[in-house]
Amino acid sequence: MLTVVFGWMVFEAVRTFPDYVPYMNQLAWAHPHWYYLGDSNVEWGDDVGELAAYLKARGETKVRAALSAGWSTLGRYGVEYLDMVSLPPGAKPETRYVAIGASFLNGSLITGDENVVGRRSFERTNLFARYRDRKPEAVFGNSIYLYRERE
Repeated sequence: MLTVVFGWMVFEAVRTFPDYVPYMNQLAWAHPHWYYLGDSNVEWGDDVGELAAYLKARGETKVRAALSAGWSTLGRYGVEYLDMVSLPPGAKPETRYVAIGASFLNGSLITGDENVVGRRSFERTNLFARYRDRKPEAVFGNSIYLYRERE
């Protein structure tokens, strides 16, 4: 029995490489991973470089996004970060893609920013609800979900 358990641990370690931080075991199958992930247990900015490379390979130099520390990391890779949380209501600069971190997608990191503080808790946690049922074009490290907004 010990051999089976150890073998399963090795299999899981290989299967999840290199995305250990947002790891979900087989018991978390009922929902997409963003449903369970929130706060510092997932978004550490490790996958921002991969996101930037993907965008730049498609000729994109800016993205509307809601990422933990994305405002400080994406610019280092030559991609302008347009913060979706702090945008005034109705402001929607045109970008081809939208990148949303798992913690924002599930609503756990939407706090009292000046543009959302007047909204009720339900409105803040569901700020990105319209993306929850959409299939992302790409997922980076099981923590950043990229959606195409336009061609």
